[in-house]
Amino acid sequence: MDAPIEVIKRVKFRAMGTQVELAAIPESHQSSLEVEQAFDAAKRRITYLEQRLSRFDQKSDVSYINSQAGRFVRVSMETVTVVELALEAYQVSQGLFCPWMGEVIEQLGYNVSFEQIDESAFGGPGGVGRFGRVSAVPVRDFTAGSLPVHVEPEENLVRIDAGYHLDLGGLAKGWIVEQAVNEFTNRGFQNIVVSAGGDLVCRGQQLGGPWTVGIANPWDDSDSLFRLDIENLALATSGTYRRRWQTNHGEVHHLLDPRTGRPSDSDVVSCSVLANRLTGAEVLAKTALLLGREQGMRWLQKQPQRGYVIITREKEVFHAWNSSMNAKSR
Repeated sequence: MDAPIEVIKRVKFRAMGTQVELAAIPESHQSSLEVEQAFDAAKRRITYLEQRLSRFDQKSDVSYINSQAGRFVRVSMETVTVVELALEAYQVSQGLFCPWMGEVIEQLGYNVSFEQIDESAFGGPGGVGRFGRVSAVPVRDFTAGSLPVHVEPEENLVRIDAGYHLDLGGLAKGWIVEQAVNEFTNRGFQNIVVSAGGDLVCRGQQLGGPWTVGIANPWDDSDSLFRLDIENLALATSGTYRRRWQTNHGEVHHLLDPRTGRPSDSDVVSCSVLANRLTGAEVLAKTALLLGREQGMRWLQKQPQRGYVIITREKEVFHAWNSSMNAKSR
């Protein structure tokens, strides 16, 4: 997101367990007060939606749904929207993007925000989690039949079957970023970037051309493998290299494979996808990672994406771009 500092206003803060950055170029007719109000509104919107959609907040809609498993409960319209998106994602991914594995990931020790996982988990022999108790949730149980999550959108009602926990994860984060972008566009901004942990939405341009964003090196956060010039696109990255911790049965990460109920052992460690919407990019990136390099690339080529980068554990890099994309490797 490169441009002269005096023409781009930026605000950074922590939310959704990661670093969030709001960046926008004010329009010539906008007053300083109007600009401040737009940034404040976007930040408030992110905070409000996180409080509704996080499984780590005991007062959230997601926690309420999980605590009342087996019963319909009334939740916010926003929560219903994201739950419906998650069910669509399950179908698009043929069950690999699975929103009801919250109990499994909690058994692995990821039952609080990653920032709050006890640091001793990384150094001591015991670690956290109960890896040995994790059981598989086979895809085929649900793809051809009734799903364990039920929605009555007219009444804002959601129910999850007993034995399951809802986890909207990265899909919720992507949707929240999209809503923050809307706070700016609704106030007349045309040139905007909202980023949450590297997943981002770009609208318009920076001065002199498209926004420039990077694809991170999984083994060196300070290094970008590619720099992309993009406008009016979203970028999502799914990876197994960041959110890792120790359990009594070894190191695990947060990307579960629903076919096994275990952390994925795919040969892909990072998959970044460009798409028109961030929620769509989130689903495509995670699904391709779980499928593995060969099958994931074949699957992505049939999906509505605008480009992708796949990085394997052997440090091989595979990519494809829309013909109009300007991508520069380091």
